[in-house]
Amino acid sequence: MASRFLLLALIFCYLSLNNNVYSIQPQQIIPNLKFPAKKVDPKLIATACDHSKGGEACVKWLNDKENDPEISLIEINDMRDLAFFALKKIEKEAVNVSEAVEMKLNNGSEVLPPETQQGLSDCREHYVPAVDLIEEAVDSVGNKAFPDAVKFLQDAILDLNACEESLKKITTDPTTKNPTKADQYATMAINHRDVLESHVVITQSILNLAASGGGGGGGAPAAAPSS
Repeated sequence: MASRFLLLALIFCYLSLNNNVYSIQPQQIIPNLKFPAKKVDPKLIATACDHSKGGEACVKWLNDKENDPEISLIEINDMRDLAFFALKKIEKEAVNVSEAVEMKLNNGSEVLPPETQQGLSDCREHYVPAVDLIEEAVDSVGNKAFPDAVKFLQDAILDLNACEESLKKITTDPTTKNPTKADQYATMAINHRDVLESHVVITQSILNLAASGGGGGGGAPAAAPSS
């Protein structure tokens, strides 16, 4: 009997000392688990891009699910899903513009002219509500409230466009010929804004198509936007 208790005690000690062997976490079993994105029906994208007159650039953009789980895992089965997907992409791009402007404003190695400082500050103030409005459009599409989504996106575009003139005011030190970090940030802001502008046009077209019930989106065009 004594030997039996001794054996059980030894087993208990061994398990206690090696507890980490029995507490393996899921991420240790399947590290960096990734789910392959479902391929989108080429006819659906072709319909959307024909409607937006976006050409090959539109096709390429809509086929790019990016290395972002929030975007890459979106399933696209109809025009409504495609509108949701496009809105999520321009939401991310709008944030990129906002961050580039923020970096330009917060670069301590450069003293910005007062008009540039003011212009960029104005731009930043427009992008905060613009991103919020795009998020509202995303939620509305998720709830199949297409007229609301169209209204939110139209309002967001007003804010996005208000930043365009502000970005044109970005200047760098004219006395230096060497590129600085501030120059790079300025270029990033302008480039991101130009890319976003073209994609917003595509997204607005897709959203209108889904709202009208065209392209297999299941829209509801009869309802008016809620106040």
